[in-house]
Amino acid sequence: MSGFKADDIEDLGFDRKEMYSENLSGGVALYHRHVFLIWGTAESWPSKVELMAGPSSDLSRAIGVLSKRTGLITKFTLCEADPSIGDQEGDLLVYPERKRFRGVDADEFVNNILANAEFGSGTDVHTSDIFVCAHAKRDMRCGKCGPELVDAIRTCASDHRTRTAIQNASKNSTQPDRHDVGVAVRGCSHVGGHKYAGNLIVYGSDKLSVEEQKEGDWYGYICPKDASTIVQRAVGLETNEPLVKLWRGRLGMGKQPHKLMVEQKIAEYAEARNPSPKRHFMNMFGFNAAAPAAAALAVAALVAAMR
Repeated sequence: MSGFKADDIEDLGFDRKEMYSENLSGGVALYHRHVFLIWGTAESWPSKVELMAGPSSDLSRAIGVLSKRTGLITKFTLCEADPSIGDQEGDLLVYPERKRFRGVDADEFVNNILANAEFGSGTDVHTSDIFVCAHAKRDMRCGKCGPELVDAIRTCASDHRTRTAIQNASKNSTQPDRHDVGVAVRGCSHVGGHKYAGNLIVYGSDKLSVEEQKEGDWYGYICPKDASTIVQRAVGLETNEPLVKLWRGRLGMGKQPHKLMVEQKIAEYAEARNPSPKRHFMNMFGFNAAAPAAAALAVAALVAAMR
């Protein structure tokens, strides 16, 4: 990304003083659907993409009208093409349905496909998709951090594909690894919270289990050092670096439910690191805390046998 001086790095980059200064939970408004238009580059987008000439303004306006009429709020965002996936200028990506539409005009897409939720004419999207805010003319922090994150995540995604291919070859098995999914990484326009740059959104592949899929998770304060963790989460792998404190929100989830979920997950991680004496005792003997009655009976039997 050009246009940034060395003196800007402290105020705009990942080492700026405001990093990690705010609680991010509940920071994303409720959206029911997310539509991306692949159009142009992050450097070329004006501050307000809805004012661009062409399909961006038409789609933004029509989607806004539809959202008000139905009460189902659709988020509209521009994104760059990922050349490794076969993206084409003008493609429309729809989540959570994970559909791609090509060669469809704005009126047809909004008034027929979106309005009637008829997505059968689209092609399925099987990749795990990561969208990184790189909207320089909207906020210079995103313009500085976004492209660096895109490069770092693409490198980690490529490394993951290489490792998975080697592992699959060594297994000599026809059974595919469910984590062997492609990862698309695209720069995107403003997704809110530019002061939390690097901002990104993860949509997990439909090849993953329901528990592993990421249904539009917004993250903030993401740095290149987090790139590997982001890719692992995108492909459904467990990580030792939970990102819950950097989790801003989720598609289809309101602010208050998200805050409660973050509190719950933080408590779960804390308990896992330092289990209470009762939990520690139950874990020693392999008891499931979700089945306290069975555990109590087993403990009673153990005590009786020791008498």
